Amino acid sequence: MLDEVMRLIRARRQMQAIKVYREHTGCSLKEARDAIDALERGDAVPSAQPQSHFAPPNAGQLESLVLAGQQIEAIKLYREQTGCSLREAKDAVEAFERGETASLTFVSPPPPDAQSIIAQIEAWVQRGNKINAIKAYREYTGVGLKMAKDVIDAIGRGDATGWQAQLAAFDLEHVRQLIREGRKSDAVSYYQQQLGLALGDARAIVDALEATMAGDSDI
Repeated sequence: MLDEVMRLIRARRQMQAIKVYREHTGCSLKEARDAIDALERGDAVPSAQPQSHFAPPNAGQLESLVLAGQQIEAIKLYREQTGCSLREAKDAVEAFERGETASLTFVSPPPPDAQSIIAQIEAWVQRGNKINAIKAYREYTGVGLKMAKDVIDAIGRGDATGWQAQLAAFDLEHVRQLIREGRKSDAVSYYQQQLGLALGDARAIVDALEATMAGDSDI
């Protein structure tokens, strides 16, 4: 491996040398850069043993884009391959650039736990902290501010019935996936069935979600 790395260094192909070094050692980007810089200076580097690590499809292409300084293209490709948000993709690429991760792997964050959200909302309502309760309800369901406020006000008055079961059965990521697939009518129906919304309200929510998702895709 070192012979190949030295050949690339002598040919002034540092990015390729870094890539080969990382592929054989499984080290982070920063560690590989430091090792190549040391080799260029003629300094010794620690003996590196090949390591196995999980890398998703196109990880090599993603990492090559980062090494070439094409951060925006790397972020776009990362989002295409993982389906994650713009913020998640940026964080992953920037962490890789800083050497905090050994590879551009993607681990989906666990979905929010419905029972925890329900317990939080109940606790905040009891304490009179409506702002946090409204925020939690909005983030979990994707509904607008007015609708979330109406629900929380109803919970506070004791007028809301069955809202815990509705939240427990609701899956916002499912709605987003329907929108990605162009199945907006199914997304609207899902809101109607799961949250008992009127057709107009459900359509407005889906339209707003679609606009937000389209905005996230712009880099």
